[in-house]
Amino acid sequence: MKQKQIFPFGSPVTGSELIGRSGSIETILQELRGKQNLLLPGPRRTGKTSVILDSLERLSKEGYITAYIDISRVNTKKELAELIEQEVVAYKNKKLKKLLQATKTTIKELLKIKEFKFAYRNFEFLLSLREPNINEDQLLDQAFDFIDEYAGKLKKEIVCAFDEFGEVSTIDNNLIKKLRSKFQLQKHAVYIFSGSQESVLENIFSNPKEPFFGFAKQITLPKIDISIFSKYLHQQFHKANIKISDDNSRELCFWMNTHPYYTKVLANAVYEYAVINKIDSIDRNVMDAGYYKAFLNLKPLLESLWNELGSVSRFTRNVCVYMALNIPERIFSKNGLKKDVESARIAQAIRTLEKKGVIYKVERGVYGFENMFFKLYIEYLHSPSMFDACE
Repeated sequence: MKQKQIFPFGSPVTGSELIGRSGSIETILQELRGKQNLLLPGPRRTGKTSVILDSLERLSKEGYITAYIDISRVNTKKELAELIEQEVVAYKNKKLKKLLQATKTTIKELLKIKEFKFAYRNFEFLLSLREPNINEDQLLDQAFDFIDEYAGKLKKEIVCAFDEFGEVSTIDNNLIKKLRSKFQLQKHAVYIFSGSQESVLENIFSNPKEPFFGFAKQITLPKIDISIFSKYLHQQFHKANIKISDDNSRELCFWMNTHPYYTKVLANAVYEYAVINKIDSIDRNVMDAGYYKAFLNLKPLLESLWNELGSVSRFTRNVCVYMALNIPERIFSKNGLKKDVESARIAQAIRTLEKKGVIYKVERGVYGFENMFFKLYIEYLHSPSMFDACE
């Protein structure tokens, strides 16, 4: 029988389940209230989306219109326009949002809801969305204007978040330029741009030749304080009537570098192992067994990523292996890969690994693994006996 998950992971969280982010959220709220556009880059699964959704939820309670646009969910200009409609018009009405998402919903059904009825009667954009042969460029122009104009019509401010913004050029290469030309003239809208492709976002917002240069202030989510995270783990185990020492809860955090997602994956595996074996106190042996259990649970995904890297480029995978088995800081040193390979080729491999969410930039020339279990997988491939004691 599947055990209860006492450490929720796999989807965004808000409120009490959002651990160690109160300071960042307060900073974000203060900046947005002051109409400052923000850039929030960072590795996958480090809590960016949760922080954004929690911030939007709080601002909504203050009277703001809020919209969350996930670029990774759309493939065409029309799909992006439709998503803008759903998020803006139905920002406070879950029933309306479901109706807008449903393909068979009729205008007659939608007009029964006052928010849609108001928008439909006042904005040509909603009419254009339902025309069969509309020009998609024209439609998207209307959608971007609609964000600001809808807020103005309601005499409110709107905070609009674009997640995975680094993927916007995959929809249209000219979209970045168009977005800036629209957004810079808006009076009622403020924006948050976030994403995991940090090098792509850095180019969009920090390159003087790019349209979005200087448009947003960057905020970086810090590592979660190990004392805060370990206290959370301790409390959750206690709620399940399982004892764990402060030192051991800190050790679990340390193993995963306090990564929000993978630390919870590990803690949940330790919990499940304890419950299955009727253990009410977590010691180092239980932690090791849980670590192995979490690794086995993730192994198919790790194997898939390993094979994917190999199909992209053997050299890229070799760079990844070098980073896992050696001191990462040395990758560009004379004693590292640079002694045999040109720096430009190494840099290209690193950009590929960043885009695929394998590694993230810590500082200039220094990179870390987003998924410590993948680092462990590479170590396992080179030393299969490392888990012999856990068998």
